[in-house]
Amino acid sequence: MKSIISRLRVGVGLLTLSGAVFTLSGCSANFGGSTGAADQVSMQSISGIVHGGQQGLVGAQVFLYAVGTGGYGSASTLVAGPVTTDSSGNFSFSSGFNCTAGQQLYLYALGGDPELGQGGTASGNNPGAGLLAVAGHCTGGTGITNSQGATIGAIFMDEVSTIATAYSLAAYATDATHIGRSGTALAATNLSNAIDTSFNLVNPAAGTALSAPLSGNGTVPTTEINTLADMLASCINSTGGPCSSLFANAMNGSVAPTDTATAAINIAHNPIANISPLLNLTNNASPFQPILTTATSFTLAVNYTGGGLANPVGIAVDATGNIWLANQSNGTTPRLSEFNHIGVPVSATGFTGGGLALSQNVAIDPSGNVWVSNTEPDLSINNLSKFTPAGTPISGANGFTGGGLVNPIGLAITPNGNAWTANDGSGPSEFNGATGAAISPASGFPLGGVVESVGIAIDPGGDVWIAGIGSNVVSRLNGSTGALLSPAGGFTGGGLDAPWGLAFDTSSNIWVANHAGNSLSKFNGPTGAALTGTEGIVGGGLSAPEQLAIDGSENLWTANTASGVNSVTELNSAGTPLSPPAGFTGGPLKGPTNLALDGSGNVWVASDGGNTLTEFIGAATPVVTPLVANFLTGTKTAGQKP
Repeated sequence: MKSIISRLRVGVGLLTLSGAVFTLSGCSANFGGSTGAADQVSMQSISGIVHGGQQGLVGAQVFLYAVGTGGYGSASTLVAGPVTTDSSGNFSFSSGFNCTAGQQLYLYALGGDPELGQGGTASGNNPGAGLLAVAGHCTGGTGITNSQGATIGAIFMDEVSTIATAYSLAAYATDATHIGRSGTALAATNLSNAIDTSFNLVNPAAGTALSAPLSGNGTVPTTEINTLADMLASCINSTGGPCSSLFANAMNGSVAPTDTATAAINIAHNPIANISPLLNLTNNASPFQPILTTATSFTLAVNYTGGGLANPVGIAVDATGNIWLANQSNGTTPRLSEFNHIGVPVSATGFTGGGLALSQNVAIDPSGNVWVSNTEPDLSINNLSKFTPAGTPISGANGFTGGGLVNPIGLAITPNGNAWTANDGSGPSEFNGATGAAISPASGFPLGGVVESVGIAIDPGGDVWIAGIGSNVVSRLNGSTGALLSPAGGFTGGGLDAPWGLAFDTSSNIWVANHAGNSLSKFNGPTGAALTGTEGIVGGGLSAPEQLAIDGSENLWTANTASGVNSVTELNSAGTPLSPPAGFTGGPLKGPTNLALDGSGNVWVASDGGNTLTEFIGAATPVVTPLVANFLTGTKTAGQKP
């Protein structure tokens, strides 16, 4: 087991395409997902080309859709079409159409003749050919824009654009014509962010996978995108046989897709299903190269660098989808890193000051302020830092101190904005969210049997739970008074084995990550009764888990911190593994320490060993961010969808 001491030390321009022209007019820059008054925008035309593999699809029907607002997976809104591709696969919505500022638009092509005959002669319509491409954001000033705010040019639709769209919008999609979100303002922001994610994966003017995200600070899994695209191409460029194989191995439960676009969505939803038969649909003659020859899952992970990352160990997502990371910054100036929703560093070198030292965790309060726990035993530094949403320190040069802070590790925010810490060397501490003044006594609040406390979480009632790796115990404190609510010896059983991270589900049950047991435990939140057996829940790659996150479907996510494992694990609410036996890998992950979920369905992982941030695209169900906002909005329960 990793000891606690070792943890402490340790702009795109207008795009054009030959034979296809995209011209726009009309539309106030409002592409952030606003739910304000509708602004109808008249478009003069929108054009592009549809390819199956390396040749045009003739006679395909192309539709322009806006993502629906009737709920997750609800019907998309038809904006224009269909129009029919010509003898080269070109299409144009030349009659004009209206979109509404704030709408997120995508294209769907169905059918078409791949001209498989000798010399490219007609071979007949392929009804299983379905392709997707993100069009972008309908704005109030420049028409349709990409993630950089630049006007989109002609759009290239093919298998690569389909994979990029299917994964980026996986959290919202049930099939190609049912891509929808809820009607909340937060969901609108998150959907806008998800649309942006597609632009980090594919060049919309060429239909090719990018090697790096648009900002250039990382890597895109090009080979895996090509492999997935070739699976679709096996059907599109065929007379039927490969379609049957693809559809049989890309099911939605017991329902087979009828076109390749929906097959892509199903693969994104079920990334460990039927790996070998799907890989068998690709070969060295497939149109997109290079390709994978082996795989354990079909998750897509983009890796990001920069932003002052230096041994990141804590991670949190704010209300706009920005990702904040606490760095241990060994040997360098202590820094707090922030990336926007597409992995661009908000500060090239990170934020400094505010008492930052060897940081351990980060949390966002209801006002969007950022809290960081810091401890550096050799220098007797034990404090909390606080930053504004813009990254300005407001906690003073020495941070907030007192209140029993001794090696603060875990950090959690209550609905009233107060900050609590789990202290490795004392009882838990509480600080006033507005002033930073210590509320807890000089030795902290009671531990309730917990030894070496490292994990802390707030339950839906506002009470505080702590766990420590020096004892197989979790305890519960009154969130208002700090008084112990659990038995003097804490709650035990359930397979607890050096418990660390804590998280609550929508039923107020508490889940615990067991660092030494390579397992998870579950307890009834109100009573503390163990709901798991003596071995806890294992599988899915669990290996020295530290922190936990629960998504909008109540699936559990954790990073595996054991040396050399380099993976993350997902289990459903029943404890059944949804990740492969060794977990999900990619990025490449190197020394993952912690993860967080965003409102677009992405999983963000901090890697201490690689000084990187990794995003698993569309792998989770969206969740309200920041974490504390779950108790302030909607059903006021943990893990709810926006």
